[in-house]
Amino acid sequence: TRDRAPEVAQHAVTDVVDPAVQGQRLFAVNTPDGRLAIFDVTATGLEGVAEVSVGLEPVAVAARTNDEVWVVNQLSDSVSVVRIDPTDVTLSHVVRTLHTCDEPRDIVFAGPG
Repeated sequence: TRDRAPEVAQHAVTDVVDPAVQGQRLFAVNTPDGRLAIFDVTATGLEGVAEVSVGLEPVAVAARTNDEVWVVNQLSDSVSVVRIDPTDVTLSHVVRTLHTCDEPRDIVFAGPG
């Protein structure tokens, strides 16, 4: 689903962040709201550009590529695979939900590709 741009100052965003592969975007989980916050990295700082609803209590995020981000949802016992739309970031959305063991906590990708 499409969501609003993140209002970082008004929401609790955890310290779990991951830069996109090329470093032009930053991804953070908003645990209380169950969202992935997407920021553009600019010369003057971060600009909130979109949020995507994911599972319950997202606790970790990892960018696999510039257009695919995985979010670990602890309470949902799942991982949300989010497609980042390259032309309009506000159209980014969950394309797949992977069910996991009880209360996953982190994710990491090994090696290129």
